[in-house]
Amino acid sequence: MGHRRARSGSHLIATTAFVAVIALAALAVLAYSAVTVSSNAVQGEAKREVAASAQASAVAVNDELGGLSELVQSYARRPQLVAEVGDGRSGSIARAGLHADLDELRRTRSNIALAFVSNDAGVLLDILPETPSILGKDFSYRDWYRGVTATNAPYVSSVYRTAATGHPLVVAAAAPIFAPGTSSRVGILVVAYRLDTLQDYVDHFSGAQGVSITVTDQTGVEVATPGSSVRTTSSLRRDPQIAAALRGRSVVSVRHASTGATIAASVPIHPLGWTLLAEVPRRSVLGRVNGLRKTVTLVAILLALIVGAGVLLMLRAVRRQARADRELRESRDELRAGEERLALARDAAEHANQAKSEFLSRMSHELRTPLNAILGFSQLLEHDALDDDQRESVALIRRAGRHLLELINEVLDISRIEAGRLSVSIEPVNLADVVTEAIELVRPIAADRGIEVPARAPEGCDRFVRADRHRLRQILVNLLANAVKYNRDHGRVDIGCEEADGRVRVSITDTGGGISAENQTRLFRPFERLGADETDIEGTGLGLAVTSRLIDALGGTIGVDSEVGTGSTFWIELPNDEAPIAALNREPGRAEIPITDGAARTVLYVEDNPANIMLVRRLLDRRPHITLRTAKLGAEGIAAATDSPPDLVLLDLNLPDLSGELVLQRLRADPRTRAIPVIVVSADATPTQIERLRALGAADYVTKPFDIGALLAAIDRAASTYDGALVP
Repeated sequence: MGHRRARSGSHLIATTAFVAVIALAALAVLAYSAVTVSSNAVQGEAKREVAASAQASAVAVNDELGGLSELVQSYARRPQLVAEVGDGRSGSIARAGLHADLDELRRTRSNIALAFVSNDAGVLLDILPETPSILGKDFSYRDWYRGVTATNAPYVSSVYRTAATGHPLVVAAAAPIFAPGTSSRVGILVVAYRLDTLQDYVDHFSGAQGVSITVTDQTGVEVATPGSSVRTTSSLRRDPQIAAALRGRSVVSVRHASTGATIAASVPIHPLGWTLLAEVPRRSVLGRVNGLRKTVTLVAILLALIVGAGVLLMLRAVRRQARADRELRESRDELRAGEERLALARDAAEHANQAKSEFLSRMSHELRTPLNAILGFSQLLEHDALDDDQRESVALIRRAGRHLLELINEVLDISRIEAGRLSVSIEPVNLADVVTEAIELVRPIAADRGIEVPARAPEGCDRFVRADRHRLRQILVNLLANAVKYNRDHGRVDIGCEEADGRVRVSITDTGGGISAENQTRLFRPFERLGADETDIEGTGLGLAVTSRLIDALGGTIGVDSEVGTGSTFWIELPNDEAPIAALNREPGRAEIPITDGAARTVLYVEDNPANIMLVRRLLDRRPHITLRTAKLGAEGIAAATDSPPDLVLLDLNLPDLSGELVLQRLRADPRTRAIPVIVVSADATPTQIERLRALGAADYVTKPFDIGALLAAIDRAASTYDGALVP
């Protein structure tokens, strides 16, 4: 019996051992398979993510430099700049105007280090910031010169060491300057782009996403890499992946280096010819798989101990096995959670790229409408003589051009909106004037398709709202342009204005195809074109997103009412306001401001808001000895002050073409206008702003809305202290 028990026990032990060995072997196979499959899956997903990050970053770099190249090309085509360059010889150059244009171009972007012009032979004609030591030198050996002369088109150069001081290594964006009406080059316009902007992007992306980004130019020279301040032209052409990208091929691979293996993706940046390499450490990708391997090994050791303990420990072994199974399931759950975190990281990277693309695409979208107006009316200028209709067309072209220049100067607005730093000047705005200006800007593109638009703002719009005049015009141009773009041929666009509960609603209605209720919920998201990208209608999907953010910044609201097959009505609401003149006429509790008499004086008011001009004109009616002259543009104000110096200048800061600060600096720099008192009139009442403008030479600073007594007192003081003695 005992023998039988022993045999039975031995059999049980053998059976248990056999079962344990089988179970252990099965577990080993399962563990190996799980680790291998998981490793392959995670590595494959990581390759796809790194490749996606490389492509997204390449698009961002190309958009950044492509936008810069387009900006330079737009300046190179300006008739004013072409005339200033002349035939490229020193005797034909209008240096003062050329200097001003280069200064304006350099200020359009904070990352522009230098702006300069050479003639067609590569001899430097002018440069900002001024570097007298290199003026007149031959730079035909530079890559930007060879690129432009070889293609006769805009060109982004390789990295080079600039001869100017302050910025050792730069990239040049150059565009040819052609003689009017010909394809004959008379010069080359160039800006030098600081590499620290790309370096900031690379550092930010590496810190936020854990992906290392390296950018090279078309010769393989390193442009930016994480944690580096590029000071030398180090070539990476010997790197196989960089070399493949330079030949136009995208490569994804596992690279082995002294610091360990990495998963790397290299892509070409078209059409710059540059390359971008994205890398992530392989160990960070496979870290959780290694944790799974350790867990499975521990389970196998525990099972081996259980088998060695014998039959009496079988139940305990079962319990331990159950515990090991739970640990294995938890490890798998952790692996799945890791994969979900990888997916979230990918979505975050796509969101970051979307934000950058939104910033770089804004200018392209927002300039389309005024550019169409310019191109449409420019066809009428081919005739030698101009009749009245043609002169009106020229005026419309000039206004559209000013709007285009304003948008170029504000290309960074979308990033300022996101950062809460958008500069707006809130004041009473005549709604009818702004609506009429917006209508005139979109009428040419509407006429091309036979779409009927109102001739001017309807009667209900004849009221004032609290807004920024330039931002409000931009909002209305966007909405009217969309109403034309998504309308049917020979359709109609209607405009309505109504007031309720202290707010004014402006409605723009089209006769297009309408928008479904489902699509209306996605309407104001960036890059949402609602299927329009599959049609011939141009656009990026940014217009309504930018419009929504601008109306929020003005304290208003935006919405849409639409029915499929009938059309859409987009509306905005803004706070109602009263006309400045009405506020002046009903000022309560204020003593009558006496009418004074004195020596004859002339005041020049540089302001684009007609309501503010009318208010100051009414105020100065109380000063019969003062003559008021006005200018609506910064450049126009500078010319008026230079040609016929006034006794006093009233200067608004928010002008369509130049900032008031720049106008003040130019007046102070010119000996003919240096002594003229300038009173700044602005809605920005921050102490820092007031102190800074006074330091630049402002005689006084009056904030909007006006304190009438304070304004007249400031005018009386400033006008009485100037005798014009310094004006030649």
